[in-house]
Amino acid sequence: MTAADEHPDGARPDQPGLVRALRDLVAPDDVDRAVLALRAMRFGRLVERHLQVLLRPTGLDRSEFSVLLSLLLAPPERGQSPTELARTVVQTTSGMTKTVNRLVTRRLVRREDDASDARGVVVTLTVEGRDTAERLLDDLASGFDEVLGLTTTDDRTGLAVALAAVLPALEGSADVTRT
Repeated sequence: MTAADEHPDGARPDQPGLVRALRDLVAPDDVDRAVLALRAMRFGRLVERHLQVLLRPTGLDRSEFSVLLSLLLAPPERGQSPTELARTVVQTTSGMTKTVNRLVTRRLVRREDDASDARGVVVTLTVEGRDTAERLLDDLASGFDEVLGLTTTDDRTGLAVALAAVLPALEGSADVTRT
């Protein structure tokens, strides 16, 4: 008697419970896609939890931290417009205005006139904002290295390459700055 004979629904005892449950809910051809979707969503939620723990003592939220990191990566002489930040952080432009206002109040960023557009404004890090972003990035990266077992530069590069391969497709699927 085979495993399939013992389990008429096609699930095998060695399959994770999630896969067995999905076999009952979706067509067999869709199981791999469903598992991938659930794992991607779970990955995102777990990253959010790590960020919450990291940020709790600072009083910053994820969007504020994302702005600080985005500005840390931007050329310091240029800054970023609120619209650019909204795209990067995956936030509406009105939400970004509120986020930037909170960071300005905390003196972590400042608004400056955009040298390339007389009507525009760019957001740049203050010295305190840069120090905060660098410290939190180091703590976050160290935590991910430990939790994910990223022990070498090749490990980190492999994960970065994989994420870089899928992010453009997700980013292009919807303009979240308009919702």
